[in-house]
Amino acid sequence: SGPSQDNPRIGKAISKMTIGELMQYQAAGRIHAAGRYQFIGTTLAEEVRRQSIPDDIIFDSTLQDIMAISYLKHIGRWRGIWIGPTDRATPEEIAILDAALGEPYAGENLFKNPGNINPNLIQRMQR
Repeated sequence: SGPSQDNPRIGKAISKMTIGELMQYQAAGRIHAAGRYQFIGTTLAEEVRRQSIPDDIIFDSTLQDIMAISYLKHIGRWRGIWIGPTDRATPEEIAILDAALGEPYAGENLFKNPGNINPNLIQRMQR
């Protein structure tokens, strides 16, 4: 646990890794849950495959948001799926997740249409 850049076996921030690098670290057991939404290996790999996300794309905050909203849309719910939000989310965080689930978008592949993502979703929901 802790920041990946502080781990001498990794030495690089997750948000600076490519999807391919992150998936290799997860497959090797060096990283378990990763990023803002704590994607575990199987869920990350499923979402990368479903969205056709190239291995050389950086796992930055924008991509993480796109993947999380796409995942919410795909599963149709979040409660009971994400352990952290299910048992530790504040009422404000729950409202943000519920609002994200209701965000409209065009098409099935958010990654290929990033204009669908509202970059100010969290800030707007906190007002």
